[in-house]
Amino acid sequence: MTYVERQRTPMLDRDAWDLVDRTLGEHTDDYVSPNQVRMSRSLLGGEHGAGEDIMAPALGRACWNLWNWNWGNRRGGAGDSGSYYMVAPEIIDGRRKEIGGGWPAFSTAELGLLAWYRKMAEDYGAAWSYLLALQVNRGSVTPFAEALKSGWYMTGDVREYAAGLAEWYRIFAARGW
Repeated sequence: MTYVERQRTPMLDRDAWDLVDRTLGEHTDDYVSPNQVRMSRSLLGGEHGAGEDIMAPALGRACWNLWNWNWGNRRGGAGDSGSYYMVAPEIIDGRRKEIGGGWPAFSTAELGLLAWYRKMAEDYGAAWSYLLALQVNRGSVTPFAEALKSGWYMTGDVREYAAGLAEWYRIFAARGW
């Protein structure tokens, strides 16, 4: 595996939102509802620190903090640019542990996001299916968070994770985004 230097690759909210809007439709080859877009934005915004300033989404100034265009902070494998090494915390058996390893690196934000969609569909099928079913119904973030937890997408408390998703979903829906 080729290792590359870890580089911060930030994006402003508007740029991230536009990319999610465009690529989600390309990946699914189907109509993408506002609810699907909001849920995707809520998940990715929470993953990448858009929540550091709660007013940021409303003002369009938040910076999404990515490393090497790795959307979803996923570990393992390589991207089109190789991998970078990083240590990050996880909750395992109720305890916080620092885990290091290789993380996929991508040459563009779009390639990284498309790889995240593929990873979601392949490894987190229940959550991905729930996301795709949001075409008609507003849905609840709780079943989505539970599906992510059951697939080991995240290791923390599912209620806290669902609360964060719900807050971002509420903000985006209130703004019509």
